[in-house]
Amino acid sequence: MSEPAVCAAEEQNDYSLCENCAVTLGEDDQVKDSNGGCRACCGILDHYLQPHFISRILQCVTDFNCDVPAFSLSLRMPEVVFLAYFLHQNLHQSHKFSIDTKFCPVKEVYKDLLCEKLKEVSPDIVDHTSVATINIEFSVDAPNLFTECFSHGTMAKKNGRKRTFEERTRNKAGVISRNDFVQMVNSCIDCSKSYSPSLKCFSLAKASVYITVESVFIGGRYLKYSRTLSQTPWFIDGKRKGDFSVEELISNPMKKLAGSDESFFRSSGREDIDARMLGSGRPFAIELVNPSKTKYTEEELSELAREISSSKKVEVRHLHLVEKSLLSHLKDGEMEKKKKYCAILFSEEPFSEDDLAKLTVDEEFSIQQKTPIRVLHRRPLSTRPKVIYNMRCERLDERHLALYLCTEAGAYVKEFVHGDLGRTRPSVCSLLGRVVDIVQLDVADVLLQWPVQA
Repeated sequence: MSEPAVCAAEEQNDYSLCENCAVTLGEDDQVKDSNGGCRACCGILDHYLQPHFISRILQCVTDFNCDVPAFSLSLRMPEVVFLAYFLHQNLHQSHKFSIDTKFCPVKEVYKDLLCEKLKEVSPDIVDHTSVATINIEFSVDAPNLFTECFSHGTMAKKNGRKRTFEERTRNKAGVISRNDFVQMVNSCIDCSKSYSPSLKCFSLAKASVYITVESVFIGGRYLKYSRTLSQTPWFIDGKRKGDFSVEELISNPMKKLAGSDESFFRSSGREDIDARMLGSGRPFAIELVNPSKTKYTEEELSELAREISSSKKVEVRHLHLVEKSLLSHLKDGEMEKKKKYCAILFSEEPFSEDDLAKLTVDEEFSIQQKTPIRVLHRRPLSTRPKVIYNMRCERLDERHLALYLCTEAGAYVKEFVHGDLGRTRPSVCSLLGRVVDIVQLDVADVLLQWPVQA
């Protein structure tokens, strides 16, 4: 549907009002047939309440195909609409007033009238508590509007010096904030000078309509069975490494099911690309942005888990809907949780029974870890104390051991084994008094309660 044409009456300085503006301004006798050209509301209270625009809104709802039956309303109007209303009120009323940044009669009146029009067609379509929203954004083309209408307006700096509107926007391409706008209008009102701003600089409003839905969060735990799979997409010097990531393998099927625009991945920590994630899995949550599907049955979530797990690279368990307020539990748990590991160690010199005894500790002890060399490019240099709660080992053959340990979150296990050139103390190397290397590492479990109940 095309936007309304500029009213020809304006060329004759005929400031006619639409019916709704006349009622709002208390000037019923000023009502004229503006043909969608009312400049007090930039056509909003006239053209955008007609049946063709109501049909446009309903078609937008139909096209989005959301499983939410009712919608709240969100309106965005530019400051130009405030100014248009102010100028017409100044023209049609003799008393002085002060504009309020928190209240725009055009916006409030339009919202009430639009609700009535929508309910006439679909009685249950409006619910101001709904998670889905019909968004209507109005724009008005008026490039020289502020400089023409505010030629007498000034604005005070903190030091008391007055600034003209041109000074205020000299380096901001004419952009003005809501608060500055109100100051300028009220400054114009306070001026004793008489001026008659031209309303030819007002064009009629254009509108865009779109649907948004509050994000849906699906949480669970994932296991990773590949030693070549990064948790998130991995880039080095702008080049992608690997075809997939844990995030993509989990989020892509979810986005497809939800009809979501995009997603955000959250997890309680991360494992190295060459480490598997075993045990009960790592807690995670996916935020699905602007989904058309917001409701899920247990059967749908179970089927979703089977689809994700069919890749054989990852497995997801315990999928469930998560309240946004519970996501902080994931972040807080990053540094509060305990983690279990299984590391395969290698030594050129055969491991003795005495070596096994030294690596079997039932009581917790502390280690000091400088930021590992391998992460210095992305982590600040510092020394962090970490706790090893217990550890035990199992001989695999003369030169290989399986070391099982439970650590504080954030401990670097690889560096605890080989010592990182003395940057981690004590280490397995320092405890045994010789070089010991790590062959492979698995995260055996993440001890964090997830899912949690609201």
